[in-house]
Amino acid sequence: MQTRGIRLVIFPISLLVVGFLLIINDLYAAPNSGEERFHKLFLWKVSEELKLNVEEEKKLNQIVLNNFKERDNLKVQIQAFLKAMESAQSKKERESLYGKYKKALGQLKANQISELEAVHGVLGTKKTTQYIVLQNKLNQKLKALLSDPAKDSSKKTFAKPKIIEGQ
Repeated sequence: MQTRGIRLVIFPISLLVVGFLLIINDLYAAPNSGEERFHKLFLWKVSEELKLNVEEEKKLNQIVLNNFKERDNLKVQIQAFLKAMESAQSKKERESLYGKYKKALGQLKANQISELEAVHGVLGTKKTTQYIVLQNKLNQKLKALLSDPAKDSSKKTFAKPKIIEGQ
């Protein structure tokens, strides 16, 4: 009788533990790049700050990550054009690279605008403006951290703990 009671307790607990481990594994799965990891952390922060429901979070995640991939490809193209410009010899080659570079920059800006419009379609005006402000704040914080990591204001120094000896 006691073994049946123990089984009834252990089985649900083991299911919870397995579910928890699967969630943790998904959260800490190594993304393909640091930038992708940053986007996932950004989406988590946005979801928390804007108090998004599951459906909004899912749609926003899809929009941002899809646009991230396209934007990443465009940035790679832009870097390739810049590298080619450094070694371009003829006027015709430089003009061709300039045209390609300009077109890629236009596509990058169009990507950003389409992402913004898609986010607006999911979140509405109020949450979209909050999203934009939050995105700007996080980008500024990241730039400040990358430009001078020694000035990380989140690191606080605390006094050494006092040891209280028993009487």
